Amino acid sequence: MCLVGGRVLGRAGFERADVRIERGRVSSIALDAERRGDVRVPVEGALVLPGLVNAHDHLDLGHLPRLGTPPYPDLRAWGESLHDTWPRLLRSTRRISTAVAAAAALERNARAGVTHVLHHGARAASFHLVAPALCTVEHAAWAHSLDFDAEGLRRAMRGVGEVFVHAAEGDSDRARRELDVYCDRKEEERRRLVLIHACAAGTREEATRLVEAGLRVIACPASTRFLYGATADLPALANAGLLGLGSDAPVSGGTTFLEDLRLAHALGLSAEVLLDVVLDFNARLVGLRSRRDGLRVGMKAHVAVVDAWPPHEASARLTLLGGRPTWSRTSLGRTRASAFWSELGHVARQRTAAEAQRQGALASD
Repeated sequence: MCLVGGRVLGRAGFERADVRIERGRVSSIALDAERRGDVRVPVEGALVLPGLVNAHDHLDLGHLPRLGTPPYPDLRAWGESLHDTWPRLLRSTRRISTAVAAAAALERNARAGVTHVLHHGARAASFHLVAPALCTVEHAAWAHSLDFDAEGLRRAMRGVGEVFVHAAEGDSDRARRELDVYCDRKEEERRRLVLIHACAAGTREEATRLVEAGLRVIACPASTRFLYGATADLPALANAGLLGLGSDAPVSGGTTFLEDLRLAHALGLSAEVLLDVVLDFNARLVGLRSRRDGLRVGMKAHVAVVDAWPPHEASARLTLLGGRPTWSRTSLGRTRASAFWSELGHVARQRTAAEAQRQGALASD
């Protein structure tokens, strides 16, 4: 395969080049790299860069629609509203197979040029079984939040690795008091924490407190603006090297990762800083090497092709995972992407059935 006519991200920025891919890896980046027999993929006028890294999603909720009648003051108010209004729907999510949940969430990420996504929640090991190459889902520890999982947070903090937790979520005094709780923790605990949303830190003064405490934040601006009409001070956190970006799930107002990137740009992040966040901070956070220097010969062909940066389109033009299309707006790419998802679904169903059988055997012992 050869991507022809695009502008490729490298150490010097975006420059005109073709990208040739063999056996799942980038084999050449040069003008006129196409060889006889290559599948020619025209990407004239587009930008070609490493696959995007989404630092926060709930893959087990990817099949649910937006729920709620915002704005809400904070996470507790939204959570109580959900459980009061849609209890049967929320209970039904526990019966959804890993294969179904994974397909909805992972295809949504592929549509946005994402090749790696960090899952926050239960069943991480199951998602890793379903699509180990597509999603990086195994991080050190997680808890939902102080409001809904205080014991889970205490257990997670007894460990030694990073701990991901929803925090200071909302624009209320209650949410702002949570900032104090985390900022006042011991330094060794703060170094391990990664706060999800922290949209109560919407002013420069509140964001400066997070910066001084050295607390990392993953913001999902589409979600928090939908639910609370608020988001953290993204430029202040990004300038301190403490900001990651994620998409959250549709249930909380998330759409696609590209929408979060557009909003982050509108809220003050430059095109260069967005690249720093998505390809460096996010990548290192999920255990990958930095991709900020762009594509290079020999690397796995995890590739996103977008019309512009910052993105303005609803979807990527093309997403490759190990050289295989997982999303494309062209007919050729759609055919190949459909084959990928069909194969993934078959593997997912097999592994989900095997896991259910194993759990049944354990339960009968």
